[in-house]
Amino acid sequence: MAGSRYTGAPARQAAFLAVKRIELENAYSDRVLEELFVETPLIEADRKLVHEIVKGTVRYKLLLDWIASSLLRRDKGIQDAIRWILWISLYQLLYLQRVPRFAVVNDGVELAKRFVHPRFAGVVNGVLRNYLRRPEAVDFPDPHKTPELAVSIRESHPLWLVERWFREFGPEKTVRLCRANNTPPSLTIRRNPLKCDEKSFCEMLDAEHFCWRCTDIPEFYIVDNLVPNKSPLFRQGYFSIQDPGAGLVGHLANPLPGQVLIDLCAAPGGKTTHLAEKLGCRGRIMAGDLYAHRLKRIQQSIERLELSAVYPIQADARSFPAGVVDGVLLDAPCSGLGVMRKKPDIRWHRTEETIDELSRLQAELLSRAAEHVHPGGWLVYSTCTTEVQENEQIIRNFCKVHSDFRTVHPGKLVHEKYVTPDYFIRTWPHLHELDGSFAAKLEKIKP
Repeated sequence: MAGSRYTGAPARQAAFLAVKRIELENAYSDRVLEELFVETPLIEADRKLVHEIVKGTVRYKLLLDWIASSLLRRDKGIQDAIRWILWISLYQLLYLQRVPRFAVVNDGVELAKRFVHPRFAGVVNGVLRNYLRRPEAVDFPDPHKTPELAVSIRESHPLWLVERWFREFGPEKTVRLCRANNTPPSLTIRRNPLKCDEKSFCEMLDAEHFCWRCTDIPEFYIVDNLVPNKSPLFRQGYFSIQDPGAGLVGHLANPLPGQVLIDLCAAPGGKTTHLAEKLGCRGRIMAGDLYAHRLKRIQQSIERLELSAVYPIQADARSFPAGVVDGVLLDAPCSGLGVMRKKPDIRWHRTEETIDELSRLQAELLSRAAEHVHPGGWLVYSTCTTEVQENEQIIRNFCKVHSDFRTVHPGKLVHEKYVTPDYFIRTWPHLHELDGSFAAKLEKIKP
């Protein structure tokens, strides 16, 4: 039973309601926040605070729940809503140094009164004040006795994933990777070379008073104070939002003007439009996706960027209605474990079974993609995951079966620091401050 009217900060109420919906519906935070901001009028400062609290709570919920459970005198029987209130409150106490602590505690109490029952106000008040008085009282797993569990809790990653990374990468790399995943990235943009050259674009960024800097990947820039939808430069097609790691795929593919290409799993269209910008008006890309609503996003980008080379096609990649072409991009459906910096929810929505299922689909799609490559043509396979099973293993297994394909060295198309000894492209959050990604370019050998 809910209590009286909520009298705390609107941002904390909105954050609680968002976390509640995420947990009850197993929903993704981006969609919940998008709908929340449409339904709930908030000033810009409150919107930013809600976004920070919700994303941070989702990111660290395993750690936050461990702390809450350690401090609750009676863990069993505590309503989920009280846990969620404790999560968002503890996140603020742990990570938001500028937020007054008394305000966090008071609003946590008010949320309990309003959305659960007044009798739980004392529980929330007691847990939060006990934590402030003695944070060292929280009993964490012993890193010497149970190292995987200790990293899982401290870095808030699922235990199965930490155990998997311990086996694949070792403890040190696992900790570094987890911590990088918990560090939200800067916004990066890709210049549209069909609209302006580098000098003109930099002058435009200065004129808009953006704080920006170049990356070591051509056409990509880091911008610290940009709200894309509010920027005339974005609306007029001068740039797109894309991680530089994803941009390496376009550079690796290196399509030549006049070529005919297929992008089998094109939506939402970042890599498709990058290829189209490289082709200019000379060439053609058949951009396929299974779902019409996803193709609509590609069409919107085509129109905004004023690209003439892209032709969206609704089709299954396993039966794409086209013959052989000069080049094929397969940006395969994957676990997405490389983009946890942006999408912390992913870690809670994946299992080892998910990876097994996806790797089978990836192998099938790659074999189908190969059928569309004429001799001398190229095939690029890419993902946004860290998992060897979805990356190197897929390519090695493919090459064992398809002896008419060979791996191509990226040469000068991609900086050597992103290239592995096997000629694959690999980016890592903890090494490069980019999303985790993988790409391989294969050439079909001429008879």
